[in-house]
Amino acid sequence: MEAELKRIITDAFNEKVVWTVNWDDMPLPQVVMAKRKAQQARVSVSPGGSADAAANKFGKFSISDKKRKK
Repeated sequence: MEAELKRIITDAFNEKVVWTVNWDDMPLPQVVMAKRKAQQARVSVSPGGSADAAANKFGKFSISDKKRKK
């Protein structure tokens, strides 16, 4: 959970939107991860299904499933 939150904040800094994002409307990492898990379960159940990319977007930066490369 902490790693997810750190990644979100780091991405916001890297994309220079940290001071313009409405953090009050930003979903908590637990909520994002629960939605991802439910979405993955739906995609794995329905063959040929695709994940909704808009579900991982917030403002100008995205909340992606990919881990940061160091």
